[in-house]
Amino acid sequence: MSLSLQTRSLGDIAVVTCVGRIVEGPDATALDSHVKDLLPVQPHVLMDFRDVSFIDSAGIGILVRLLTRARAARGDLKLCAVSSHIRDVLRSTKLNTILNAYDTEVDAIAAFCAPADSVEAPPSLDIDIVCVDRSADILAYLREVLRRAGYGVTTTTNVADSRILIRATRPKVVVVGSGMRSLLADELSGHSRVVELSAHFSTDDAGEAAQQVLDQVGAAIVG
Repeated sequence: MSLSLQTRSLGDIAVVTCVGRIVEGPDATALDSHVKDLLPVQPHVLMDFRDVSFIDSAGIGILVRLLTRARAARGDLKLCAVSSHIRDVLRSTKLNTILNAYDTEVDAIAAFCAPADSVEAPPSLDIDIVCVDRSADILAYLREVLRRAGYGVTTTTNVADSRILIRATRPKVVVVGSGMRSLLADELSGHSRVVELSAHFSTDDAGEAAQQVLDQVGAAIVG
């Protein structure tokens, strides 16, 4: 069975789900090319290994080279859901000190956002605000407005992914589209700093709508 690769964006992180074996030859080459193509746009890469049955020395070598490229692009590469056998390989070769493996996506995403523990470590993702809306256009607008105001922002249209991001990043504020708050009731329970967009946000005057969100976010952070 040849290696299958699927990628989705989870906020600013590219999650690459690998299914099959990572071995020398076409499979390792495909993985190398796939991740290299992501790095110019998404230098933070999480590789989901839950369905990786085997990896050989060449495959490990590919991971090390991709990690180097990710960090050169001011990002990082992490693994999650790694089998006990592959963990043992990383531990016995001491590569577990550079190829960080986590049990779950939530754990790995949280690690991307944790403060750097040394000057050599890659910069962490600075997330103050998670924005969730069904419209990618609205999210693009919110992301730029909030970033230009000095906030660290990540966005998603996917409710399931937003649950992961909220649990992992523990943002100062969550901005949700109109009518979406109830879909995130469990994650937002006890989270007082929630800003819900008005039902007319997308058709309101752009400048006024942006200022209203900035005011609400600022008040939520202070209060």
